[in-house]
Amino acid sequence: MINDNKKELRKKIRELIKSKPDKELKILSERTAEMLFSLDLWKNADCILTFLSMKGEINTAPIIFRAVKEGKCIGIPRINGKNIKFYDISGIRLETEKDLEPEFNYKLTLNKFGIREPVENLPLIEPSAYSDRHFLITVPGLGFDREKNRLGKGGGYYDRYISELKKSTRNFSLIGICFDFQLMDTVPTAYYDEKVNGIVTDREVIL
Repeated sequence: MINDNKKELRKKIRELIKSKPDKELKILSERTAEMLFSLDLWKNADCILTFLSMKGEINTAPIIFRAVKEGKCIGIPRINGKNIKFYDISGIRLETEKDLEPEFNYKLTLNKFGIREPVENLPLIEPSAYSDRHFLITVPGLGFDREKNRLGKGGGYYDRYISELKKSTRNFSLIGICFDFQLMDTVPTAYYDEKVNGIVTDREVIL
């Protein structure tokens, strides 16, 4: 029943996203990033773990550019089997958004799903190895609710990563980032679904 509800909600949200022009999504992404930058959680973070967005997701390029500009370490996930691991791209050359495309940057590649990710020989970032640093992790999702529940795409990658991370350290904050129209009244959840600590949209912050 829960899986059916999730499937139905995912379909609804995907249709909402498809109905929005790319130009509008870019503007909303920039607003979301500015909301994120205003938080003490951002200002106090030593390292930002984020993702390279796909079509229809919040554009994370402004987040990556800002982190690099402010001298924060920046980690991007790479899929390893059924799990994700974050790799340090802090030394990446960034002048335009083209520098976040694999054909223009040797530190990035495309996986079998067509998702941009770092090459495997970059330094691995394990938050548990840095007790003196605080990590801000921006978590993607198709939908969130005000109880900070998250609806992912169904792969379970972030749920597994967060579950394991909690066993080894607490020096991190999980912030879901999404368009405001992805904020639902309620999101169906199962026992293995991990909550976030807060949510940032183009209109509001929920902490």
